[in-house]
Amino acid sequence: SPSEQEEFVVAAGWKLGNLNLATRRIELIRPTKLLKEDSALGPEEDFANNLEIYYSDPLLIKGHNPDVYNFFIKRFLK
Repeated sequence: SPSEQEEFVVAAGWKLGNLNLATRRIELIRPTKLLKEDSALGPEEDFANNLEIYYSDPLLIKGHNPDVYNFFIKRFLK
């Protein structure tokens, strides 16, 4: 749902940037620490990478970003 997407974006550390007048979209500023390089492509890829790692090594997510870990725990209780 859109509210869950927004909750992940905030938990992961994405920030709103400036309005791009050419595209009429607000740019996103990526978090400074990403688990995988391609997470920089956007929140969707970042979510996919974090979810993949959550299932394979949840303690890595917990150590890297406890807010993302808690986001997944609330939904998937592992």
